[in-house]
Amino acid sequence: MGRGSTAIVAIAAATVGLGSGQADKPSPFDRPLQTTEHFMNVPAGPGATPSDASEMGLLSRFARVSSVPFGFESDEAAPRPSTASAVERRGVTASTLRAALDGFVAMDPRYRWKDVGGAFVVRTLTAWDDPNDALNQRVRDIHWRDLDVLSTFDRIGHLLYPADPREYFAGIRLQNSGNRPLNVNVADGTVLDVLNSAVRDDGELGWWVSYGGALERQRFSLTLGHYGNGPTLAWPQRPALPKP
Repeated sequence: MGRGSTAIVAIAAATVGLGSGQADKPSPFDRPLQTTEHFMNVPAGPGATPSDASEMGLLSRFARVSSVPFGFESDEAAPRPSTASAVERRGVTASTLRAALDGFVAMDPRYRWKDVGGAFVVRTLTAWDDPNDALNQRVRDIHWRDLDVLSTFDRIGHLLYPADPREYFAGIRLQNSGNRPLNVNVADGTVLDVLNSAVRDDGELGWWVSYGGALERQRFSLTLGHYGNGPTLAWPQRPALPKP
């Protein structure tokens, strides 16, 4: 494909099941989307692969047009940084969120998506069950009430980096962040459960975890914001795993 060309993966919309002779109310994953064409930029040329940021942008678009909260953990084993090279558009044609997410994993089979209590979460096939993944680390007795996005970010950041003495975003207030206080409750679960609880409680939040390569200054990055657009912080090392 030349510069400026477009590749499309077309995925048929999922069929809504029928019950007792009447159509069931469709889940958010099966409602018609506001638009059916969804694109991201990838480096031009055969065999080119999208960056982590481009894939995050596409998933954020899915979330916005479906009004569904989400989370995305980029591939830890093979981070893909953004480039300044010429790009071409690559996209998914889908009329439901389920079809759009199926199209995403068809384009990048490293990933698997799940419906997690009404939010969609995209991670690599191995991350879901990897005991060494930072998001799979156990947490208990998380009962946070009436927080804003920044204070929620701060507490999640300190779950990942408990020895970090900083107060993230101290003195900063978000503009147009809404007035919905966040309540996060995870009695016994994982850091992933905490992130998902936060975005579900708000209803319009998205989280993103991305990784840097061994030679990069930033090795771990967390974003939490409106459909994934909001506070971001990076650390020079991966989160330390608890000793067995």
